[in-house]
Order: sequence, then C-alpha cells, then structure tokens
Amino acid sequence: MISDHHPLEKESGIDSIRAIRALSNKRFPAILLINDFAFRDDILTAEEINVLRKPVDPHQLRALLATMTII
Repeated sequence: MISDHHPLEKESGIDSIRAIRALSNKRFPAILLINDFAFRDDILTAEEINVLRKPVDPHQLRALLATMTII
C-alpha cells in the first residue's frame, strides 16, 4: 500500500494504513509519502511503514518496492 500523509486532514496516511491493515487482518507492506521534513519517521519502524519524502525519486521508490514481500 502506498499512502500520502496529510497531517492537517481528519485522517492521515498513517491512519489509512492502520485501518486497512486492521480490516484485512494482515500486516502488508506499506509506504508513506510525506513532505514534512520535521516528521519523525522512526516512530513507524515498529509498524513496518516505510517513509519516502516528496518529491519522490522514482528510482528510490522502485528500489524500495523491490525489497518488499507481498503477502
């Protein structure tokens, strides 16, 4: 799952990932796209949510996708 983070909206990209994981009862790979350089991405490590900062480098995205295991 790739989700865009909008911290000022009612639900953020993190909330979306958590909700869909809960509904599917699966811990699938996830990428969160952010444009906030002050965002602490270390808080997402335990949840296995990868973070890419915008603008996203297509080579970086492709490399990250290649390392993910699809369940």
